[in-house]
Amino acid sequence: MSAIASTPTDAAPKNATTLGRLFFLDLSGGRILSANPDGSDLKTIIDEGRKLPDGLVLDVAAGHICWTNMGDPKRNDGSIMRSDLNGKNMITIVPPGGTFTPKQLRLENKTGKLYWSDREGMRVMRANLDGSEIETLVDTSLGDSRPGSDPRKWCVGIAVDTDGGKFYWTQKGGHHAGLGRLFRTNIQVPQGQSAENRRDIELLYDNLPEPIDLDLDPVHRTLYWTDRGDPPRGNTVNRAPMDLEAENRKEPEILFTHLMEGIGLALDLKGGRMFITDFGGSVYSANLDGSNRRTLLFAEGNLTGIAYAEVPSADLASQVIGVPEETNMEDNTLVKSSFSATIHAPMEDVEIDHQNGTQQPGLGTISEHRMSDHSMKRTYFPGIIDSVDVTDPAAIRTISNDSRFDRDFIGHGPVRNVQRLRKMLRIFSLNGRRFEPLLPRTDPSRAAAQDELWSRLNVKADEVKHGPAELEPLAEWVRGIGTAEKLDLLVQQSIGRLFVKTFTATEESVAAARLVLQAASSSNVLRMLGWRISGRLERAKTLLASMVNGDLVGVIAMITARQLIVDGLHKMRQLAADPALRSSITTDTAVDECLFTVTNVVRQAKTSGEVSGCPFRRGSLFILELGSASKGAANRDLVFLSQSWSRCPAEKWVPALLAGVWTRALGTLHESQRTSRRSLINS
Repeated sequence: MSAIASTPTDAAPKNATTLGRLFFLDLSGGRILSANPDGSDLKTIIDEGRKLPDGLVLDVAAGHICWTNMGDPKRNDGSIMRSDLNGKNMITIVPPGGTFTPKQLRLENKTGKLYWSDREGMRVMRANLDGSEIETLVDTSLGDSRPGSDPRKWCVGIAVDTDGGKFYWTQKGGHHAGLGRLFRTNIQVPQGQSAENRRDIELLYDNLPEPIDLDLDPVHRTLYWTDRGDPPRGNTVNRAPMDLEAENRKEPEILFTHLMEGIGLALDLKGGRMFITDFGGSVYSANLDGSNRRTLLFAEGNLTGIAYAEVPSADLASQVIGVPEETNMEDNTLVKSSFSATIHAPMEDVEIDHQNGTQQPGLGTISEHRMSDHSMKRTYFPGIIDSVDVTDPAAIRTISNDSRFDRDFIGHGPVRNVQRLRKMLRIFSLNGRRFEPLLPRTDPSRAAAQDELWSRLNVKADEVKHGPAELEPLAEWVRGIGTAEKLDLLVQQSIGRLFVKTFTATEESVAAARLVLQAASSSNVLRMLGWRISGRLERAKTLLASMVNGDLVGVIAMITARQLIVDGLHKMRQLAADPALRSSITTDTAVDECLFTVTNVVRQAKTSGEVSGCPFRRGSLFILELGSASKGAANRDLVFLSQSWSRCPAEKWVPALLAGVWTRALGTLHESQRTSRRSLINS
């Protein structure tokens, strides 16, 4: 298929230095954005409206961006576009109708081919870089007409292993169905076979929540993917070895959790890190093992595909990367980029140091305040947003104990602040009563209830830490017996019986807890509106409350603590499955590995002032990033905010429960090994 050739950016000299850049897509806004790897210097490269861009790839050598536009999923109008890296010279290389609903896109440099998955088209396709010679490599339709209506046949993610002669793809399955699958096959269709009947397709993993985008580490032979399905295995980043035979494959390793419908994934193998986008509008980074998690940007739309590349720096950077997002001279508004949000500043409000001509950010200005050690980052836009993201463990301890920051949550202020607080209070309250984690320090009932539960759970901790028989169902699951659904029931029942001795978890109670947790992480306005109008969310909370005699502490425990313990036991199952690992680590180490906490908690400033050099106003929101800050034994206290007035009453019970389960699970596994050895000797 012919296409008008674009004018590539001039190639950089061989000895030119390079600059790492992220490029990612906003599906709802029809935009391609670019930023530095720390989230700064955010720019809009292309803004072409609502064509639903989903996957993109960078051809730095040619100076091109290529991306897919899904179009209308019910019409055969998907397309693939190309432009220069700065957004200029945009052309269509695969016109509407050349593919149905193109999703993730990959460039295979050796042969100069573009590969993509076609969702409603139910196929994996490829073409030359100019869009010519379109081929179908895999057809999953089994004779169904297009657009395909069976999500089990929808192809979404794509990755190409050139050296191994294979390509990989995902088939997502239905929403909340747990029917996602991951496949691979040879790059070349076998002679005498076709895309419809080729017999070299290998199923690697099935029963996944909803696998989406893929990426490869060809050196370490590791496959990475995002999953937007239900927690604990969904809304995650996962990885698994590429070359293990079927009988040796283990459950995929979960590296990154609590995404808001995770979509895009890009590996920076040279830098040992990955970048992730979610449909909630955030961009994240982490090391390849999932550590050092960072939120780079948030509220940037409905984000889909992401790519990372090193592009020419210095003088070439302005040619390659383009111009800042917007400078509107008519209303005298400066728009510049920041770590976590686009920042707007009325020019007359920016204080100028007349001595040296530099702008001085202060409380009267709109600015991003970033500490030199990156421990705090303030995003401030008058009337719109005023929030501080805190990632440093010491800073979190300081703020969580500072009486100027509390959970009173005043209901006025910047629009985005108010929206966030209203959503939080709406979800985590019932019949006008807030759940305990949202009660302020001065609430008369909070401290007494917290201390009573603390004392009661400490007694329970002593009862479970040595692995009593009541933990056998959980230990059995850790040893590899049982489904994820069974674990959800077991954990919720264990928590429920802390409040009601006869508590019995059901599929309905687990589904209710999941719904509340999903509502808390969802950014889908229509879905939230539907839950409110239908009353589903209130019914879910009412059901849980009725099962613990109206105790709202029990309700929140069955929602959030349940999920965190489930995540921990999934990790424990991975540890127990490795004989060498389980015999070499102590119980305390295993518990530390399996301790999970909430991604973040929110505090609000009661007055104006400054903390650790960061200015704030009355009403500023402080987002304490516990998920990333609590990594490592030295910061274990942050898992439960142990040194804070708002410490979690389960601080001793959760580690004791995990220790008891680990002890009991290993006791049986070690005994099984000894029995096997005796049998071999006797034989």
